[in-house]
Amino acid sequence: MINSSGICKIGHEEDLMRLTTLPGVSRIAIMIILAELVSSVSNFRSAKALSSWAGLSPGNNESAG
Repeated sequence: MINSSGICKIGHEEDLMRLTTLPGVSRIAIMIILAELVSSVSNFRSAKALSSWAGLSPGNNESAG
């Protein structure tokens, strides 16, 4: 988890460093991602379920018109 000064607590430094390699993702966004998911990641049954919850799964939204 990240403390109030924005420093990652012991145990999640590797996650923080891995997320910083994503192009276009700011440090503040990374902190939000970690804050949201670190304590609840076990609630997701798979990576696919997690990416779907985050709105990152590709969709097939075709209209019938």
